[in-house]
Order: sequence, then C-alpha cells, then structure tokens
Amino acid sequence: MNKTFFFRYIIPGLFCLFSIALIAGILLCSSVLQNQKEIASHVLRLHIIANSDQAQDQRIKLQVRDRILSDCGFLFQNCTNAQEAAKRAKTYAPLLQRTAQAELKKQGFLGRASVTIEPCRFPTRDYGGVRLPAGTYTAVNIRIGAAAGHNWWCVMYPPLCLTGDAVKADDETLQDLRQELSAEEYAMVTQTGEIRIQMKLKIAEILSQYFPIFK
Repeated sequence: MNKTFFFRYIIPGLFCLFSIALIAGILLCSSVLQNQKEIASHVLRLHIIANSDQAQDQRIKLQVRDRILSDCGFLFQNCTNAQEAAKRAKTYAPLLQRTAQAELKKQGFLGRASVTIEPCRFPTRDYGGVRLPAGTYTAVNIRIGAAAGHNWWCVMYPPLCLTGDAVKADDETLQDLRQELSAEEYAMVTQTGEIRIQMKLKIAEILSQYFPIFK
C-alpha cells in the first residue's frame, strides 16, 4: 500500500467513520438526556447528607432518614404529580427541618440540620424495580452539620421510600409512572429491554464526562 493511497483514501475513510460514530453517539446521548429530563419532571427525590464519614455520623444520618420517612412521609401520599410534591415540600420545609433537628437532638448531635428544595445531580440508581438515569432532579436536600459525609437518597414522589431500607416500587407506583411517562421513558426506568437501555445509559454517561453540554 503506497503512501498516496493511504493518505487519500484510508485516512479520510477512518475520519468519516469516526465522525459518523461521534454524531450517532451525540444524537443518542441527546435522546437519553431528553428522556432523563422528562423523567425528572415526574420525580421528587430525597437527599440526606451526613455530617462526616465517621461511623457515628453515618448512623445518625440513617436515624434522620427513618424519622423523616415515619413522621413526614404522609405529606406526599396524596400528591398527584411531582410539582405538587415539591410545592408541599417547600411549604412544609420548616416541619421537615424541625423533624430532622428533633432526631439530631435525640441522638445527642449538637450540629444543625438544614432543608432546601433544589435541583441536585444524581448518578444512575436502582430502586427495587425502577432505575432512574443519572441527571439533575429536584430534591428535598437535608444537610446535617458540615454535610461532608456520604449521602443517602431515594424517591419521595412517586413513593419509593417506604420505611428505612425498604426502597421498592409497588404496583401503584409503577402504574403512576406508566401513565405519566412515554413508552420509551417507562422502558428506561423499569428496564424493559434491559440490555438496550443499559447500553444507552452507559454511552450517555461516558459522553457526559467529556462533553459538558450533556451534564
């Protein structure tokens, strides 16, 4: 193979193939990103950040979680959409804060808890039959003390945080999701066509690491 043939045909051919693959990847990532945004509009997440990674602080984080779910979970039970759930969370943020603070006092923790309802970025996560793709979601953020430790998260609407570690999607939750999401979005969160969906999510996550536009 002479150099003229190599530079005239092989290099342009490889460049063309690379360009096609890149464009296909970008289009795929854009599709997944759009689906994620639509899914996020139907979800309100709960995000609790521990004071530190010390064992005691991590234990207290879980105690706060259990107290919030047991004492405040009723606030979101009759919500009809995520926007209503987020509105209630904002309205009752003082109650959420007082509940978290009461548990901290019970545990002998001297720091403060803060509550905000704001967008937060999450990785892909499974919730007992539902997989939410990585992306930005509105969340009830509870920060304990310095909020420098590992966090814990689940979903307040539709209700997946039942009690403690029992995070799962029941039939009613799945039915709500089916009604609110498109067929492709529902397939994404329930892993219908699991291999295809996982590949799309993985490609989207990889591209988002190198192209800030997809974050």
